[in-house]
Amino acid sequence: MTDGARRLGLVLLLLAVFVGIAVVDRVATRSAASVLGAPDQALATVRVAPPGVESAAWYCAGGTSSAAGASPTLLLANTAERPVSATIDAVAVGSSGSSATVTVPAHGSAKFTPSSLSGGTDLAATVQLDGGGVGVWEEVYGPAGWSVAPCASAAATQWYFAHGSTATGDSLGLALYNPGETVAVVDISLSTSTEGTVAPAAYQGIDLPAHALVVENVGDHVQNDPAVAMSAVALSGSFVAYERQTTGQSAGGGMSLLLGTPTAATVAAFAQSTDVAGGSVTFDVFDPGAHPATVSAVVGLDHGSTAPFSLTVPAGATAALATAGQTRVPSDTPFSMVFSSSTGIVVGRAVGGPSGSAAPQVGITGATWAGARRWVVPEVPAPGSGAWYLAVADLARGPVTLRVLAATSSGFSAVSGVPGRLSPGQPVFVGPKPGAPIGAVPLEIEASGPVAVQLDVQPAGAPGVVVIPALALG
Repeated sequence: MTDGARRLGLVLLLLAVFVGIAVVDRVATRSAASVLGAPDQALATVRVAPPGVESAAWYCAGGTSSAAGASPTLLLANTAERPVSATIDAVAVGSSGSSATVTVPAHGSAKFTPSSLSGGTDLAATVQLDGGGVGVWEEVYGPAGWSVAPCASAAATQWYFAHGSTATGDSLGLALYNPGETVAVVDISLSTSTEGTVAPAAYQGIDLPAHALVVENVGDHVQNDPAVAMSAVALSGSFVAYERQTTGQSAGGGMSLLLGTPTAATVAAFAQSTDVAGGSVTFDVFDPGAHPATVSAVVGLDHGSTAPFSLTVPAGATAALATAGQTRVPSDTPFSMVFSSSTGIVVGRAVGGPSGSAAPQVGITGATWAGARRWVVPEVPAPGSGAWYLAVADLARGPVTLRVLAATSSGFSAVSGVPGRLSPGQPVFVGPKPGAPIGAVPLEIEASGPVAVQLDVQPAGAPGVVVIPALALG
């Protein structure tokens, strides 16, 4: 090689290095300016496909027959300008399923009961859509209470849950659903407050055939433990995982359905919590990694500010943060909570209403684990009577603009009375009990930066006992 060729090669190499550094710098700068943390894998499992796509699918599990106490109803909300057809395939443990088709009107809603297709005790469903723009949620209802969870828009290779309980009177189930065409093999481990990390032999190498559902009763292996975190990891294939928790008796307990978190995240948010007098709010932070996590929990108030909480979570374990009695959290006042860590965490929240309050009195909710700019929530289903709060928390590093749009027969129209601007650390709480159109029709929430959104509904013992999580709009 000549000297001239060597010099030319060196120049080209240096140019490539400088260009690469500039691209990385721009990407890092843009990421830091827009969001504290937003893992794409997590958002992919709760994202509504754009209206222009030819097809989309959702996967729902965790419901049961009405006799087993957690009867499911699928809630479908269409943000598109045309009707979308949905083919629903039911899967059951102990019974063969069948299919049905429903049409979701443009800018409208539809409901479907999977138990009408199968007589099995435990149920799952796949919803195949002939277009995008439609979000799907699953409501479960029974003597213990009611709960709403998002269906999953994608399967994943791992799922985490930060909190469950097998204490006396409580029941904890883990539903594993394989909507794919190949067998999945799954290992389950449990992080407990009484025995540390437990990996029961019966929970290793669980076979999930294609289109099959397996439901495990966690209390068979961990008894009388009030704090159980769970990890379900695929050795092969992919799947969807749900936790179903029944707490206490019907008069003073509740039922919760949660879609798992597919990845430990550096940011997890709850847009609204309220320490009601006589009630309780407890956040459980799970570190599924191999190293301890140092966690900051920032309280957001609509007026003023307060010092953050700090937690250290041992590797493979959980730490609890109860806000009742904390002077930096005002009583009977809504607040947001944003958890951040340099290592991945999973966060859940248990809310209890005061004795004698409306049923259900206890509910468990997972965090919003990533920030999107556009979200959708459905109308409040029966037995719900309406919204308690629509809450939006800013996850950007700077102010963002905000619009809330309500579905009408001709499209989505702006809801009046909603603040048009969000500042970091100062969330927006629309409520309490704001009335129609909030809770009465599907809503789109649009922001100029990443936000967390949740719809708290009633009847319940306190705001946050029953929550409708928002789905990200693609």
